[in-house]
Amino acid sequence: MAQTAAPIDYYDQRHTLEPDQVFRDFQGGLVMLDRRVPGDGTRWYVADWWAGSWSFMDSTIEPGDLVERVADPAQVPA
Repeated sequence: MAQTAAPIDYYDQRHTLEPDQVFRDFQGGLVMLDRRVPGDGTRWYVADWWAGSWSFMDSTIEPGDLVERVADPAQVPA
């Protein structure tokens, strides 16, 4: 039986997060890290993938809400 890798805990790995990285979040949506929330040590402003393009509405997310890194959002089925 093949062994699968344990999921990455992005809260513990928050020091590795950078702007423009794309992730699937805990709700199944795609988000792109935009910038850190000023005065907060962990939260990020994100752009949401919507109808084939990025929507910048100043949504925020905690690193622990990120599930997996995505290389190209255009190739991910909705």
